[in-house]
Amino acid sequence: NPAIVITEVLLPRVDGLSVCRALKAEPSTSGMSVLVLSVIAAEERALEAGADGFLRKPIDDGLLIDTVRRLLARGRE
Repeated sequence: NPAIVITEVLLPRVDGLSVCRALKAEPSTSGMSVLVLSVIAAEERALEAGADGFLRKPIDDGLLIDTVRRLLARGRE
């Protein structure tokens, strides 16, 4: 399994919040970090879905890298 999944709220077939819920509900992937990105204000919904982080687009490259590093470090603890 990957250490982190980065998803977008607005996906064509299954929205990113559903992806997050499914990953967090499955025992084999529940410990995986999920970072949700979106152009819409959906931080509260993402966190309710189990996301470990949320970033609103447009995203600064440095903020994205720092957030991914923080989530990966937290996953190693």
